[in-house]
Amino acid sequence: MKNHAVAIFLGALATPAVAGMITWGPSSWVTNEGGSPNYVLSISGEGTNIWQFDFAIDPWNAEALNLYLDFGEVTMGSVGILGNSSVSVVTDTNQDNLQGLKPPLYSPDLDWELAFSLGSTGYEGIQSFSWQLSGTTLSSIEWQGGWLAGARAQVFCSGSDLLPTASQSCNDSDKSYGYGVYGGGVTSVSNVPLPATAWLFATGVAALMGVRAKKRAAPNPGNA
Repeated sequence: MKNHAVAIFLGALATPAVAGMITWGPSSWVTNEGGSPNYVLSISGEGTNIWQFDFAIDPWNAEALNLYLDFGEVTMGSVGILGNSSVSVVTDTNQDNLQGLKPPLYSPDLDWELAFSLGSTGYEGIQSFSWQLSGTTLSSIEWQGGWLAGARAQVFCSGSDLLPTASQSCNDSDKSYGYGVYGGGVTSVSNVPLPATAWLFATGVAALMGVRAKKRAAPNPGNA
């Protein structure tokens, strides 16, 4: 009974609800500029009509200007940006700001399903952009590794220089592409840290249930 009660309590505390996510790290990118900024991109919201985008450069050696995504043979249709007025989007286009790079777009459509503009041209002191995308077609898109992303950055630092301290000397730009990695699933109970008070409370609940069970099982002297 005690172990069963503790298991129920711990199951309630642990929330195994990690949705699928597709990510790109600093080593995910290919460039024709000799080296890429430290792009870090994650997209979450699998199976829903609202996706979360988090795009940063960390360590901060450039400032992002454009982001492009190709999911394969998909028609995106109408979408909207939520939560960030500095981000805009165009769908289903073969136009980009990656001149000379020629990312290997998926055939047969050979277009970017999403083309985002981030902020404005010129240094703005923005290391990361976060926003949500809303659209009725999003929930029907198959999530998998291999999504193609293209990125354009401005104010790209050379060597070990980093923003914001080196903003005056960071005068390069970058064009890169890379493939995302799919990950997701369920967080196991063993990976969820629990404070000592939670364990004490769980043990107390189990002990109380044991006392009640003993009282129900004790014989009534009046019926002997």
